[in-house]
Amino acid sequence: MIDKWGRERFEFVQDPIDFFDLMGQAAWHRELQMTCLHTASIREMDDVVDMACGAGWLGLYLAHRVNTVYFVDKDERMVERARRNAIKYKIDNVAFQVADASHLPYPDYRFSVIFCVNLLFLLDDPLKAIREMMRTLKPGGRLIMVNPSRNMNLWAAEQYCMNNGITQLDKDMFVSWAATAARCNPLMIRSLENPQIPEAELIKQHYMLGGLASFVRVVKRKELPTA
Repeated sequence: MIDKWGRERFEFVQDPIDFFDLMGQAAWHRELQMTCLHTASIREMDDVVDMACGAGWLGLYLAHRVNTVYFVDKDERMVERARRNAIKYKIDNVAFQVADASHLPYPDYRFSVIFCVNLLFLLDDPLKAIREMMRTLKPGGRLIMVNPSRNMNLWAAEQYCMNNGITQLDKDMFVSWAATAARCNPLMIRSLENPQIPEAELIKQHYMLGGLASFVRVVKRKELPTA
């Protein structure tokens, strides 16, 4: 919940790890996850990354459809929660890594798809993280990015929740997301809707959640660099 000064108050969830675990299960957040899943052109032989995985819900949905899911987050407690959720649901084609998106411990051309949901708008240098993720993608690989859009603000979030019957904790989470976005540089938010990525063969953007979320699909060029 956001009070009149714009400060976040969560009466029912004290632990931020629990909060992000619940957020990953909220209906509006599942809509983001399912769009990522269905637009990434994933295949059974793919190795994919759930970047800034949180409690791992996107990766858990992916695991039944790909070869291996790599859960990556800079917060060790979040990675451990993702691991516990994978064990709970008996999912074993997974790997876990504590790492920063801007400094990944993986070689070039390692992954087929990287999903990056609700991370880049929080970073001081999101383009650095984008470059690092692109480095680890195979030629023809896909980078899927979701962030709040330029249209997101507290009033718009409240209206969206009212119009779509989002209440209680799910609403608190949605409005908290809006409050976090409102503290970010608006020029940076806009730049993430149309990122300049030299390695890209295709960049496609569209809006979700009534225009409040920006979805960007990037396809890496297929040709390998010449020696």
